[in-house]
Amino acid sequence: MFTRDENLDIAKGLGILLVVWGHCSQFLFGEIYAFHMPLFFFLSGCVLSVDKPYKEIIKKKVKQLLLPYVFFILLSCCFYWMLLLLSHRFTINHLWSLVDLFPYDNEIINTPLWFLVSLFGCRLFIRE
Repeated sequence: MFTRDENLDIAKGLGILLVVWGHCSQFLFGEIYAFHMPLFFFLSGCVLSVDKPYKEIIKKKVKQLLLPYVFFILLSCCFYWMLLLLSHRFTINHLWSLVDLFPYDNEIINTPLWFLVSLFGCRLFIRE
């Protein structure tokens, strides 16, 4: 039977507040950025379950992390292309930008999605 650890929930809540604070304020910006994302990776490891076969875990993580990543990258690209079309700046070369997944010559779109790929990559290396 699974029971929630309220201390982990509180730590995750504080982590979320620190992320918001880090993105909205310059006060203690460097200090917050030094640990807020590693905190989320650490907390993810605290609730890691390794009672299933490795292959099953990877399949589950592909569905949970990589499919949303691909979906939102494609959605972001389509939205960005639409904005380019509306502003009459779209060229056929923009279609090739999907190859890089973070396209558009320094006009980065949807960079927060890096977290999904990083979390998946970390999970690949964690075995029982």
